[in-house]
Amino acid sequence: MTVFPAALLNGHAIGDCTKWLGPDRHIVIYYVKPDRSEVHFVTSQPEPGFTAESWSAMGDVKELRAAFADFHPQVRHVPAACPAVHKWALVDRDPLPRWCDRNVTLLGDACHPMTPYMAQGAAMAIEDAASAIRRRPCHTTRPFPHSALRSIRARGHRFCAGK
Repeated sequence: MTVFPAALLNGHAIGDCTKWLGPDRHIVIYYVKPDRSEVHFVTSQPEPGFTAESWSAMGDVKELRAAFADFHPQVRHVPAACPAVHKWALVDRDPLPRWCDRNVTLLGDACHPMTPYMAQGAAMAIEDAASAIRRRPCHTTRPFPHSALRSIRARGHRFCAGK
């Protein structure tokens, strides 16, 4: 995953948001600024044995380029242009048994993580927030969200317990 200046593409065109799929890997490429001056891409490909739990681990650009060497030229231009990449392992996590404590409440991936796919973690956080708002007691004098989340059960897990 990386963001880099689109100028490094040296005029090679990319779509507004493209997803390229292979048998065991994929890459999503899109501009992140309205003026198309920066490109973001994220990939998923197997790397058995890689388990580092870090958001700042650097990847090897040469390995990334090799992983997508058989893809369409539009795909190959993007890793060829990027100066550096980050990588992280996909790991399984059990949902937290409790999602809030006093005035702090976790939503989405923070409390019931899932394997990343098409921004589902962000979508889940929005769904959690919408569920909390729908169930907020109108008569409460306690601050939101604690009083609302106290009684919510979503996907079989308790948002809050005990307090």
